Amino acid sequence: MFVEPTQEMQDNYSFLLSVYAKVLESLKDGVRLCDVYSSALQHVEAEHPELKDHFTRNIGFVTGIEFRESSLLISPKTTLAARKGMVFNVNLGFAGLTSPGSSGGGKSGKPYALFVGDTVLVEGEDQPALELTAVSKKKLSSIAIFLGDAEDENNQPPISEELLGTAGTTVLENRTRNEMAAEDRRKMHQTELARQMNEEAKRRLLESKGDGAVKRQKLSSHVAYKNSSLLPKDQDVQNHRVFVDRKYEALIIPIHGIATPFHISTMKNLSKIEEGSHTYLRINFFYPGGSLGRSEGLVFPNPDATFVKEISFRSKHGGSLNNLAHVFTLIKEVQKKFKTREAEKRELEGYVEQDSLVLSTTKGNPRLRDLYMRPVLGSRRVQGTLEAHTNGVRYTTLKGDRVDVLYNNIKHAFFQPSK
Repeated sequence: MFVEPTQEMQDNYSFLLSVYAKVLESLKDGVRLCDVYSSALQHVEAEHPELKDHFTRNIGFVTGIEFRESSLLISPKTTLAARKGMVFNVNLGFAGLTSPGSSGGGKSGKPYALFVGDTVLVEGEDQPALELTAVSKKKLSSIAIFLGDAEDENNQPPISEELLGTAGTTVLENRTRNEMAAEDRRKMHQTELARQMNEEAKRRLLESKGDGAVKRQKLSSHVAYKNSSLLPKDQDVQNHRVFVDRKYEALIIPIHGIATPFHISTMKNLSKIEEGSHTYLRINFFYPGGSLGRSEGLVFPNPDATFVKEISFRSKHGGSLNNLAHVFTLIKEVQKKFKTREAEKRELEGYVEQDSLVLSTTKGNPRLRDLYMRPVLGSRRVQGTLEAHTNGVRYTTLKGDRVDVLYNNIKHAFFQPSK
């Protein structure tokens, strides 16, 4: 973008556009990239030799899977040839130029640079490269702003409406009521985009809230024992001691002389402290309002019930009396087992069972060898073979591991020929 450029700046930019056109004319199928650069440099030397030292060292690169292929630069050292179908990012310019002054009365000696670029496609041998974004404007009249013109227009004396014959109306000869300025159209378009984005965000929030409500309805509380007859008849329960029932994943605690069961999922955390000749066991439970921000504390089947926040026990060291240390170990084991099972259940929620793979008995099945699969099967990456069958494909590693994928479960498939 130019603001009040000098005549020299305008001439240099117009010349840069001619160099850019020369590059597109030279960029053809089979032409070496170093020759493309040389043709542009020779054009600069012939027309404006004083700009040779300011010309960029490379004037583009190939773009594809990688945005910038460093081995395919349009530079004097690249001997590889351009091929039909290649996409280049052509960008060239002059750096380190100095302006002798500006027509607007600015200070002289200001440094500036010129740069122009576009994305082009290599066509046939006799056709120049095709600009993929030809709608972008590069002419000087589209990128330069001349403040002097606007000032001259403002200094002109106003013409009376009677002479124009437009008194009492706002309609001019070259402007109608239906015409809208570019800035007004842009503002209206931005307003419409903002409205669409707000509606989309509102829709996503409503859907997420709806999904959360459905999930909460599906959650069910874990019950340790369905009736009192299932309580274990262990000696520790009869003697009012803390007991862990690993079969039903429950902790039985004596409260006021009554054996009270708590499912392992109701426990938030526990700690064991040994002081002197005693062992202290402290258990914290989930309760409404105690786990803000966590899903475990937000869903309770009966939030109006009476909840136990925490409870502590103490026992002496030595022999069979040290029951709390054993209870602490058992609770940790049962918690680990329960959390592992719940995590596996959550992972399998979105799984869909697929049909069995129908193996083809013919010997000429299409097969690809020496392939690697991501994610890897096991701890190390192992080669394998992909073989097509009647209703799917089977990937088999050298160790014998297999993965079957049916055709109706494949959403996208990409093919890229090797060269």
